[in-house]
Amino acid sequence: MANNTTLPGTGDVIADEDIGGVKYQLVKLVDGTAAGTGRVAGSAGNGLAVDVTRIAAGTNEVGGVTARGLLVTPVATNITAATPANTAAYDVSKAGNVSFFVKNTVAGTAYVGNPVVVFEQSDDSTSWGLLQVQRSSDGVIGSTFTIPAVGANGEAIFEAAVESVLWVRARVTTAQTTNGMTVVIAGGGMPFSPIVSTMPQPTGTAGAQTSVAATVTTNTTLIAADPTRKGLLVYNESTSSLFVLLGAGTESATVYSLQLTPNQLYEVPLNYCTLRVSGHWVTANGSARITAVT
Repeated sequence: MANNTTLPGTGDVIADEDIGGVKYQLVKLVDGTAAGTGRVAGSAGNGLAVDVTRIAAGTNEVGGVTARGLLVTPVATNITAATPANTAAYDVSKAGNVSFFVKNTVAGTAYVGNPVVVFEQSDDSTSWGLLQVQRSSDGVIGSTFTIPAVGANGEAIFEAAVESVLWVRARVTTAQTTNGMTVVIAGGGMPFSPIVSTMPQPTGTAGAQTSVAATVTTNTTLIAADPTRKGLLVYNESTSSLFVLLGAGTESATVYSLQLTPNQLYEVPLNYCTLRVSGHWVTANGSARITAVT
């Protein structure tokens, strides 16, 4: 069969395409308004044309769904030396996260001094409360930070999740002493915060090694509790299994946390490393080697 069909009687030709003996009619699109005849433009290469100007200026809503953060423009506020000031209130109603950048006003000219910056949030841009932010350099969380000079072209960066926040600002309560400082606020372009809250791993500066001889087959303290301890290792240097109890209580063959086989090392989990550790051996020989990190 051939493409296109001639109607009987009138002789009008209807455009169609023959595919495997089945004809598919070819049609053009017009606008769907009442009595509308305007053609919907398009091309074989690019498909239908979309008129983005029909979306109201200054919004980022399509079909009632808000694409948060797509049109959130950063703002910068310059702070004069020795003159505390607030940044302008910044609208984060369409942002999932926000970043604050503290830097020098003029490239290559570092500010001098230790300014104090308070980060705040608001529901109406009039009444303000503290906003918890995270300093990107070390993960410290807080609302008030003393910021030392960061170099001629350096930046101190702070980030916060603002899914339910409408307005934010930075309030400089103590300004730098010399040169200009700039605070830039930028809303994130995601509908949720990409910031992952983490707990910094404790780090120790020294380790103390002790040993407890396996002279008993009943409960004995291997190491006392210490709330300042950062880490704890227990090594069973014995040919006998060592029963271990983490925390308070009387350890026994039926009351214990774990058994260490001969020549086995156990790293106590961080959440438990400050607790008292007790234990006993099945047969009294060898020692328990204890390393406490402080």
